[in-house]
Amino acid sequence: MATIAQTVAFLARELNLPEPYVAQRARRLREAGLLPASNGRDHPAIRVEHLASLVLALAADVAVKDAPGAVTTYSGLMLHGVDPAVMPEHLRPSGYTVRHYLEHILKSLTADDADCNANRRLTIELVSSWPEVRIFDPADGHSMIFVKSTALPNHWQGDAVRRSTTIHGRALFRVAHALL
Repeated sequence: MATIAQTVAFLARELNLPEPYVAQRARRLREAGLLPASNGRDHPAIRVEHLASLVLALAADVAVKDAPGAVTTYSGLMLHGVDPAVMPEHLRPSGYTVRHYLEHILKSLTADDADCNANRRLTIELVSSWPEVRIFDPADGHSMIFVKSTALPNHWQGDAVRRSTTIHGRALFRVAHALL
């Protein structure tokens, strides 16, 4: 497994971003406790949840100082805006947030099976105009829409122009295979 420094260098190279851009966001995430800090010679290996945080921070298109808040906001978005806390226990699904889905996708991309091949075709769209994430599966044309629990998932969430960043499953596959 790769260290945070190796992950920063790889993501900068793979995503064609300046390394300081990636490193600044990683540093802010580390300061906020979302990434592990190195301690002298001890450089912790990156885990799936760390990689998910870095991916969200890079795709969020926010100022460096706002990266930890964006990761927290986008991580907590719920599928179709339905809060599972109000559901009866026997109906409550597990893995209902963007973070759960993204971690599941990253884990599945490290295996060579049907789930991995299906997730390589996904596109993940992170809307920066308001908190929304769409995961589109071209195999069945289905989109999973993640929004705040108070939002309507198929409605325009603001009066601004909709800006978004798209992450292709193939790029996540390369990242997951190289780093996890």
